[in-house]
Amino acid sequence: MASGMCYRGVGAATPDEYDASARATIRAGTRLEYKERNGLRRVGYYDRARRLFTGLDRAELRITTHFTVTERYVLGLQDSTYRQGR
Repeated sequence: MASGMCYRGVGAATPDEYDASARATIRAGTRLEYKERNGLRRVGYYDRARRLFTGLDRAELRITTHFTVTERYVLGLQDSTYRQGR
């Protein structure tokens, strides 16, 4: 995990809590695929109840991001396969 990351946005005080929150989002969230602005295809999980998003590499082996977002954000990701209210 990159150093200097902000954990408070997801309710985490430490890198371990941040990691646990990201993994909980993967377990509870809805899977989707999307494309980043740089063209890379990614897999994401969105936990609608907690409004948390976790992004992973295409192989789903590495967490690339984790933060609080609205459902509208997830719907607006380029080539998002997410469907509202899931």
